[in-house]
Amino acid sequence: MHSCPLLLRWDVETLVTGLRHPSLLCFILAAARTREICRNLQQAIAQLRLQHWLIISRGDSTLRGHFWTEPQAIAAELGPFQAQFLVPAFLEGGRITRQGWHLLRTPRGDRPLHEAEFDQDPLFGYRTSYLHTFLATQAEDPSLSDRIPVLTADNLETAFTTASARAIAVVSMQNPDHCTVASLKRSLTTVTTLSQCCSYSVLGATAAAPIAPQQFGQLNPQHRTGVVVVGSWTTISTGQLEALLEQPQVAAIAVPIEPFVESDGRDRPPLAEDLDRQIQQALQQGQTPVIFTERQFHACASPEQQQQLSRAIADFLAERVCALPAEIGYLICKGGITTNTILANLDAAIVELRGQIRTGVNLVQLPASHQKFPSLPIVSFPGNIGDRHDLVTIQQILSSAS
Repeated sequence: MHSCPLLLRWDVETLVTGLRHPSLLCFILAAARTREICRNLQQAIAQLRLQHWLIISRGDSTLRGHFWTEPQAIAAELGPFQAQFLVPAFLEGGRITRQGWHLLRTPRGDRPLHEAEFDQDPLFGYRTSYLHTFLATQAEDPSLSDRIPVLTADNLETAFTTASARAIAVVSMQNPDHCTVASLKRSLTTVTTLSQCCSYSVLGATAAAPIAPQQFGQLNPQHRTGVVVVGSWTTISTGQLEALLEQPQVAAIAVPIEPFVESDGRDRPPLAEDLDRQIQQALQQGQTPVIFTERQFHACASPEQQQQLSRAIADFLAERVCALPAEIGYLICKGGITTNTILANLDAAIVELRGQIRTGVNLVQLPASHQKFPSLPIVSFPGNIGDRHDLVTIQQILSSAS
């Protein structure tokens, strides 16, 4: 996906602007507030008199999220819908769905995703990646699992017409063309909500991006030094961070977690001054500051406290980004919460999705009119994807103006 707007606000005026964009896609980046967004979206759709539209709830291919409640909230505000589809496959990232099981492809074979580290997430942990049971557990309705049909490439076309379940697990194995929005819509006559968390390929074929991934350095034409922020603590992210810190001209700047645990962030000012000084010193020496949270994970007493801690740390990282000098050439953000919080604090209503710099890794660009960081390229790198050297590769691409 490329050349489409990514909305960081969801007031009616911003939504109307996004929907008027020539692209057929309009993304809304939000961690919550589903009902508020839908109500404003309903006003924007009415204002533009849109007759045909499709809403997609894009989640996490490792099943960490509100896979039942969010689509239900959307349906309550924008429905009724003829059908709802769950498409959790992210084929490029090795996450597939077979016979209702969500699996992770590994060198040793396919394994249920709940056997990987992701099911231990303190906020969105789960016990099984068998989607029928997974959804029934989230819905707190054991009988739901018996009412969810499994769709495959073979029965995709015919199953829609008789589908009456509130959620449908769609199986896609090796080919993204097995399940695309186009094929899902083919037999439907009304709006469909699709809860999906795979790659953008499920949206269907698009034209080639104006800039090839290896040429994204063009967005940093003056070859300026950039900044990397790593908030994600997954094993994948840690390995990528270690590989990056082995590179020359990189300055490691660690953010301790303990001050946020002990004082709920009240000791942040002295810590902020110290880190900002380290960042400035690294930039003056021509080094790339790599700002990262300490790798140990702190388990809180409750999910609510865990979420508060995550938000406090993400807010702190976003503050460090906002304090950066205007002359930086690019920004790489590793981790979903980290990226979302940083983008939300950059005082921009809309950014442009330029494309994918690596598989599943988006690059967006701030508007040329941005007061502090005009046209700054920003990489949104999810914490749960990529190989060990992807972070290094992205940093090298953006450091090159070729």
